[in-house]
Amino acid sequence: MHASVFRLSMAHPGDLSALAQLIADGATRAEDIVAIIGKTEGNGGVNDFTRGYFTQTLMALLAGHLGKPATQLIHEIPCVLSGGTEGVMSPHYLVFCRSAGDAAPAGKSALAIGTAFSTPVAPEDIGRRAHVESVALAVAEAIKNARIDNLDDVHFVQVKCPCVTVARAQAAASAGKTVLTSDSNKSMAFARAAGTFGVALALGELKPDGFDDSSLLSDFSILSSRASISSGVEVESNEVIVLGNSPHWSGPLRVAHRPMNDALDIGAVVNVLADLGIAAGQGA
Repeated sequence: MHASVFRLSMAHPGDLSALAQLIADGATRAEDIVAIIGKTEGNGGVNDFTRGYFTQTLMALLAGHLGKPATQLIHEIPCVLSGGTEGVMSPHYLVFCRSAGDAAPAGKSALAIGTAFSTPVAPEDIGRRAHVESVALAVAEAIKNARIDNLDDVHFVQVKCPCVTVARAQAAASAGKTVLTSDSNKSMAFARAAGTFGVALALGELKPDGFDDSSLLSDFSILSSRASISSGVEVESNEVIVLGNSPHWSGPLRVAHRPMNDALDIGAVVNVLADLGIAAGQGA
């Protein structure tokens, strides 16, 4: 397998013109696109419509090329978006592509991409152990999909989790179930915690008996150094994208990771570049 990654800008949340041009120019094929991670200028809150707007436009574009309905593609191609770019970055998105290719030379490895969707998460499970286990199963599936044999070769796991909406809370109540919280903003926080715990569980950073429901948003000693979690009203399942290195893949790309202590921890950036053989230290 061979991985390609494109970083594209958007003029507004529905602007997929850069991707449309890439496909038209033959730089990538619609059928090779397996995942999207992006940052919109939305507010990142429960009422952030920009995430759904981008996803809807993306699926419509790909549907025209692939001959599949957008309603099907939305369950096949993870599109993980986060809102909020004020004064920090420009709205953009990363397009992850997978195509046929030879394995890496002996003793080498290359960037590997894996994706997975969990089954829909019941509203009463969001932010609880069942949610954590659902994420863990999907992460394990994505690792298998990426053909990554060693968990140490997993360097980044992006998850989009569902949260409780008013409608979902009412549906749960009608079924005699109780949601953890009917406050959508709080639910988003608990969902992100469940996503983090799920990644940690899948990667062996957390033991199955190392937590319970009360641990979420309470025990901050539990973490994953490789998890990036988002939550929103626009999804019903956990959407997972795994990046790592694998000898089953070829190409010039590799991935590494280093946790940052804070937003200004430039040392971590220097170290991760060094892990990839890129000199970026003082005097380099």
